[in-house]
Amino acid sequence: MDLTTIGNDLLKFSPLAFVLAVAVYVLWKKLEVKDTDLKDTMKAHDADRKETQEKLTQVLAQNSASHVQLSESVNNLTKATNESRSEIGGRLSALESQTKLNRSVRKQAIG
Repeated sequence: MDLTTIGNDLLKFSPLAFVLAVAVYVLWKKLEVKDTDLKDTMKAHDADRKETQEKLTQVLAQNSASHVQLSESVNNLTKATNESRSEIGGRLSALESQTKLNRSVRKQAIG
């Protein structure tokens, strides 16, 4: 059966049925176009989502690397601070010993 024969049969039956059939057909075609547009939009959205996910993964990797570098820097700073404290403590002990020695030498010289 051809579309024109179906149309003629509907017109013979009822003009209202023909109008309704044409309206349903037009609506169906419009929805088919919208469905295609929606599918294209969904594909574009999926592509954008994948791209965003890849970028976020790269940023996360960079942040992880930065975190490791920061952690190493903090550890190095702590180590350097502890070494400086030890060195300063040693110098203070040597200075105190020298001061005591100088005082005892003065007392003996005066005394």
